[in-house]
Amino acid sequence: MRGLLTSSFKQAHLFTTEGDWEIMIGKKTRLVKVKKATFEEPVSRQHDRTKNLIVSKQEQYLQLLGITNNEGQARPGMVDKLRQIQNFVSVLENLMKDSGIAKTSLLDDEQAGPPLTVLDMGCGKGYLTFAAHDYLTNKCGIKVRTKGVEMRQELVDKTNEWARELNMHPN
Repeated sequence: MRGLLTSSFKQAHLFTTEGDWEIMIGKKTRLVKVKKATFEEPVSRQHDRTKNLIVSKQEQYLQLLGITNNEGQARPGMVDKLRQIQNFVSVLENLMKDSGIAKTSLLDDEQAGPPLTVLDMGCGKGYLTFAAHDYLTNKCGIKVRTKGVEMRQELVDKTNEWARELNMHPN
C-alpha cells in the first residue's frame, strides 16, 4: 500500500473495525484518525465464493487440448478460450432445457431412437466440439454422434487422435 500511496495516489481511506483512517501524502505524510469505525463487524467474505462452472476445469479434454494444466488452471493465453467454452456450454444447457431433448435420455435404448447428431462446420481444433460432446454425453446422458468438418488435414488427424485418446471416437 505504501508504494501505491507514494507513486499513484495522494490520499486513501482505510476502514477497520477499530476506526476509520485517512492517509494524506504531501510535503508531510499524515495519518489521521477521522472518526469511529464505520463497520463494527468484519466485512463478509461470502462474495468470494467459487463459481459454479458447468465445465469443470479438470476435464481431461481441456488438458489434452492445452487449455488447462494438470491442476485445472488456464494456461497462459487460454483464459479467453476457457471462458468461451463455459459460455458456449451455458447456452447449450439452456437450449437443452428448452428443447426437451434431454428428457429422451431417460428412455431405454430402443425407445430413445437414434443418437443425436452434432455437426460442427469448420471446427478447427474442436474446442467447442469436444465441449458439446462432453456436455451432452456426460451431463445430459444423451447418446451423441459428433462430427467435425475441417479442411486442414493436419487438424483432422490431430482431433481424431484426441477423440480416440478420450474415447470419444466411434472407431
